[in-house]
Amino acid sequence: MPFPEPGQTVEDVVESEIAFLRHVIELHPETTEKPMVVGNCQAGWQLMMAAALEPEVFGPILIAGAPLSYWAGEHGKAPMRYTGGMTGGSWVTALTTDIGNGLFDGAWLVQNFERLNPANTYWKKQYHLYDNIDTEAGRYLEFERWWGGHVVLGGEEIQYIVDNLFIGNRLYRTTGDQ
Repeated sequence: MPFPEPGQTVEDVVESEIAFLRHVIELHPETTEKPMVVGNCQAGWQLMMAAALEPEVFGPILIAGAPLSYWAGEHGKAPMRYTGGMTGGSWVTALTTDIGNGLFDGAWLVQNFERLNPANTYWKKQYHLYDNIDTEAGRYLEFERWWGGHVVLGGEEIQYIVDNLFIGNRLYRTTGDQ
């Protein structure tokens, strides 16, 4: 698993994505089509940020599992959006980054997402596994390995994400709304 460069920010990643797409376009001067991009979760909203800055380098964009407004949805049905207010802001993010010596272990994010539906986390998915043990074990293990062990972010990067997306909802809101 690659670790982020020290001091890497979300803006650095967005600029890299734009530079990469420009390079792909340069490698294929014979085509008028722009690259199609796919982003899941964090990559999805980072691609949307990049596309807003440089729309001319993007073809079709497919995003999956990338909510563009963390405050959208039914009132009272998204407990993650209230965590910042109930814990006094984003200091928990800074603390977990300090504990990780400047790196943020994505397992903390997974834990927050698991809290969105505790009945599924603690009961339903295990019940489904045991109820279908002959066919479900491989899928279950593959998903849990992927879900629980693939993200490490730099401190500045996760602090930006929490302050501007999860708490501030600044990707969705326009300047006039702030």
